[in-house]
Amino acid sequence: MKTPGGALHGLSWVAALATMLLQTTVAALPPGARPEAADQMEGSSVEARADTSRHLVNARAPLYRTIGRLTGSMTCTAAIVLHPRIVLTAAHCVTGHMSAMRRAKLIFRPAYQAGVGLGVFEARVWSIGTAQQLEEQSLHDASRDWAILLLEERPVGIRPLRVSSYTSGQLKSLRGGIRLPSYSLDMAKGQALSIDPMCSIRDAIWEILLHDCEAAAGASGAPLLVRDDVWYAVVGVHSGSVFVDDKDHRPARLIGNSAISVERFGASLRRLLKQLDAEDDTEGMHPLVN
Repeated sequence: MKTPGGALHGLSWVAALATMLLQTTVAALPPGARPEAADQMEGSSVEARADTSRHLVNARAPLYRTIGRLTGSMTCTAAIVLHPRIVLTAAHCVTGHMSAMRRAKLIFRPAYQAGVGLGVFEARVWSIGTAQQLEEQSLHDASRDWAILLLEERPVGIRPLRVSSYTSGQLKSLRGGIRLPSYSLDMAKGQALSIDPMCSIRDAIWEILLHDCEAAAGASGAPLLVRDDVWYAVVGVHSGSVFVDDKDHRPARLIGNSAISVERFGASLRRLLKQLDAEDDTEGMHPLVN
């Protein structure tokens, strides 16, 4: 069943944690795709966050230059990680089918704001968790909803995001310490970057992080970030939402949003970084599509 904002539908997240059922089904349904006062932020639990804490930010600010709009099988969000040519997003933003994925034309626009950004860059898939089914699937399959892209050219003036080394337990203790920047259609119709600057990781299972960051259509592929001692680091990539199903298997109540943990794709990111650092000409590099 599809919803306007895209979702992961399934059994109660709490029930899934308790039973550890590999056959728990979800449906990964993709989205269609005030200046920041960074340290004056509000937010609490999924249930308590009735207010809208997201706000627009200056996409040209150093942190937000790493974020961009990605046009692939739909309009999504993506981020530059570890190297100016490495881009991270959700697998369903590329395509739901492996054969189509290899033919998809992917366009990345970093620091995009109202039609203007730091350039327009073509990208190709370097590595992907799995081709995503956009209907029923298991939580285990949903945890593979990540993709690493390689830009054909190198953007300038961008400091890439780092990769977090936090465990899921440590992330859960950072109440209000998570940020989610994204291009969401409910904010400036997805033409400007917005952020939920103070949200939390609520739980984790099969390397899926349940979080309470506000997200809407267009936010898929957005990075969940933490501030470390050096810069900002990615802890996960936003994928969709988790609902409790009613007796007719229809989404009845929002449990929270889901993100794929960096533990799933961190090794692939570092492998690509190593090859980029080792080779001046990456034209002949072979994609590591799984």
